[in-house]
Amino acid sequence: MKSARPSFSRQNYASGAYATYGYDTRSRLTSLLHRTSGGATITSETYAYNQASNLTSKVVDGATTSYGYDSIDQLTSEAAPTFTATYTYDANGWSPLP
Repeated sequence: MKSARPSFSRQNYASGAYATYGYDTRSRLTSLLHRTSGGATITSETYAYNQASNLTSKVVDGATTSYGYDSIDQLTSEAAPTFTATYTYDANGWSPLP
């Protein structure tokens, strides 16, 4: 039986730089590293999810953005190093425009 896990784990660039991708057992992207041809890290990203597969945190080069959700998996909050945001929804599940 073929695995449901993604097989795409590395992307090579013409410059010799490359990106590597990591996945969890549920095939969700958990890491992305961009490296120089010599292997030095250019950028580093990690991702975490809750049981419903909602993205709960993203760390890019050490800067964390966190996400919160309500009981029906609607995004309710976002906290990044430079801003925070809250999101509300009407009875139909629509987020009002600003």
